[in-house]
Amino acid sequence: MLKYAFLFCAFIVLSGQNARFVYKHSYLKDSLKPDAKIEDVTYLDVSPKGSFYYKYEEYKRDSVLQKMRKNNMLISQKTYYKTFIEKQYANPTTDMYTDLVGGYYKIKEERPLKWEVLQEKSVYEGYNVQKASTFFAGRKWTAWFTNEIPISDGPYKFYGLPGLILKISDDKQQHKMELVKTSDVFIMFEKSDQQYIEIPAKKYNKLYQDNVKDPLLHLREKGIDPDRINKVVVNGQEVNIKEFFKSGKMSFQKEENPIELVKE
Repeated sequence: MLKYAFLFCAFIVLSGQNARFVYKHSYLKDSLKPDAKIEDVTYLDVSPKGSFYYKYEEYKRDSVLQKMRKNNMLISQKTYYKTFIEKQYANPTTDMYTDLVGGYYKIKEERPLKWEVLQEKSVYEGYNVQKASTFFAGRKWTAWFTNEIPISDGPYKFYGLPGLILKISDDKQQHKMELVKTSDVFIMFEKSDQQYIEIPAKKYNKLYQDNVKDPLLHLREKGIDPDRINKVVVNGQEVNIKEFFKSGKMSFQKEENPIELVKE
């Protein structure tokens, strides 16, 4: 049944419509703790022009906000997604959009994916798939793609094979993404009107590390004394600013096994 659903979505995309491919991203939060496994549901929304890749949690929040809009509880017509990846097909580009305390950034991916298509073949969910490998961001990746779905795309920043990537994992099995579901009935991802600052990956990574070391740095750079600010509103609740940034800093430091070991 899953194969027929995939074929239907492929037909929709090739017919000039949109389709959603749902992936399960399994990963180790800490590479030194093999039992600390986490699973995220992620969406790849595909259109004839390109795709958006993002977490289900972002979509779930958007669904709630849309219900609020219908009840005239919100003014904004578009939702801001914290982090997402956009690929454009005509002039192949991959961009990551994200926020960092104090700003919203667009980081262009300038590391080309050089695939080695191997002879090994298999079957996945009723599909004939072929093996391919590449090195990206400090990891060796193995992908299984099918040319039965002629969409040169896949989860995260992966693309460029002669067919949709159905599953991909690194050689240490610390990160694995597998296609589990498709849909043709959904609300297509839309970018918000938020103004993003386009910066090189190297500069963004420095900002990220600076924020890990001092989450209040951006306030000081704007001439604001953090000690004079006691509370902020987060998700409708008033919280102590020092505790808020302290917890944010800790969450940054806990990213001990990121999907990209090498950031640039």
